[in-house]
Amino acid sequence: MGSQTDIVYSYAERSLRKVYPASEGWLIQRQTVAGNSAPKFQISRKNRGSSESAIAAVIMNTRVAAGDLGIFSSGMESNGAGKIAKKLVIIPEGADVSSVPDEFAIIELKGFACKDNKIVWWKRNNFIEAQNE
Repeated sequence: MGSQTDIVYSYAERSLRKVYPASEGWLIQRQTVAGNSAPKFQISRKNRGSSESAIAAVIMNTRVAAGDLGIFSSGMESNGAGKIAKKLVIIPEGADVSSVPDEFAIIELKGFACKDNKIVWWKRNNFIEAQNE
């Protein structure tokens, strides 16, 4: 499963870079939480003497349930980067996020989509089915 996780990390990091570019001082770091293999990120920058920070987690489900958001309260740390201003949920395109509270920002993971209640990987104009954990 390591290679699938690496692929998801790569796509997620690209999606985050569009919102948090290095040219504006943003640092994006991968984070590991014991007992959970879902990709997670710490995003931070120092700006005019203050620190800004966000945390992001990739949830590879066709429907994001309230229980999936527990990752934000267990094990994800601010790493001393200041107050966590945003919590980001990175999901495949078309995932149902109706139960996600407003405090979470949603970023769609380009390259993955929900089709027929499965997660598929869009590559070179063909859908390749990915394992839906």
